[in-house]
Amino acid sequence: MLYPGQHYHHATQTGGYFVLSYLLSIVTPIFFVAWSLHCFIAAILITGFCSQSMICRVATALWLVMYVVNIGTILMQSVWKYATSR
Repeated sequence: MLYPGQHYHHATQTGGYFVLSYLLSIVTPIFFVAWSLHCFIAAILITGFCSQSMICRVATALWLVMYVVNIGTILMQSVWKYATSR
C-alpha cells in the first residue's frame, strides 16, 4: 500500500513518466494560450493595417506602440527583480 508521499516517489522511480506528464500538463496550456494570443494580435494588426480608413490604421499603430511599451515594461521589471534578487 502506498501512502500519499510515497506515490510521487514511486512514480518518479518507475521511468519518470509521472514527471514528464506533470510537466507537459503545465507547459502545454501555457503554450496554447500564448499561441492564441499571438494569433489574436496578428489578426488585429492585419485587420487594422489593411483597413481603408486612416483612423483604423492610426488606432492600430497606437495600439501596437502601447502593446510593445507594456511588454517592454513587464520584461524590464522581471529582469530588474531577477538582478536585484541575486
